Amino acid sequence: SALGNVITALTESDRTHVPYRDSRLTRMLQDALGGNAKTALIVNISAAVEDAAETLSTLRFGSRAKKVRNKPKVNEQKSVAQLTALLSKAEAAIDMQSSYIAALELRQHQGQQEANASDETAAVILELRAKVSSLTETLDDERAEARAREREASELGRAVGAKTREVDSLAATLDSTRAQLAAALSAKA
Repeated sequence: SALGNVITALTESDRTHVPYRDSRLTRMLQDALGGNAKTALIVNISAAVEDAAETLSTLRFGSRAKKVRNKPKVNEQKSVAQLTALLSKAEAAIDMQSSYIAALELRQHQGQQEANASDETAAVILELRAKVSSLTETLDDERAEARAREREASELGRAVGAKTREVDSLAATLDSTRAQLAAALSAKA
């Protein structure tokens, strides 16, 4: 099942893709499964002999589900300006690290005489590449979050525009009704 595939993917450390989008259930439970929530799972079993295979399968599923570890993070929503600032900061850090790596690689190519220095330089280069990779991932996450916030702001703007038009329409209807009432009252008087 799709839920079983997601549980299996979350418990295997070498899997990078978790197939949340394979079903509506796993898409809805995405935050609960390996996300930012506490999750309780109740499995029902039967003591009947004819249900032994299904009970064993259920217990195995429950055992796999028990191994899922959530990765909580603080639920904070950053404004577009904050995300833009973080994005600029991450891009500057990546540029700095990239130039430092280039300088170290140049130095390594020029200074092949000292093996110890070369080994240390290679270790630093590997470490810096890992940092650049991490910063790139963070940058991608920040870009995705910024795009999501921009879409959300756009949707809110459209919703506000629709509500404003609705209020204007209701105000016009109210003014028309008031005028009709005033005309009716003056006609009676």
